[in-house]
Amino acid sequence: MIQWILWSEDENRLVEAISLAFGRHDDLIDFLFDPDSPRLRTTSGQLIHESASLSSGERLLIRIALDIWNSSGNVKIRELFCALDQEDFENVLLALQYLGTDSSCLSWKEKTRASC
Repeated sequence: MIQWILWSEDENRLVEAISLAFGRHDDLIDFLFDPDSPRLRTTSGQLIHESASLSSGERLLIRIALDIWNSSGNVKIRELFCALDQEDFENVLLALQYLGTDSSCLSWKEKTRASC
């Protein structure tokens, strides 16, 4: 796992969620991120292109991580249950649940409900 010296609480939370989503595919963290700083090691498009040699499930996990990190993975909900095996699917749901408990997300949810 990458250990950055300077990173924000938000970046830490996103990386933790991505790690949860990756589950047993922890090597994908190194594929995705720059080892020296909390940023992608290259562009999202290039990462998607480079992931072509990975399995279909790993390619989808990369795109899910990109969606978590900066909304650039363009994952459709149907892909989650069509392309992931049970363990990976459950790990992605766990990551989404983890992010859904973020206090800033909770306050956004409350504002959204109040305006409906």
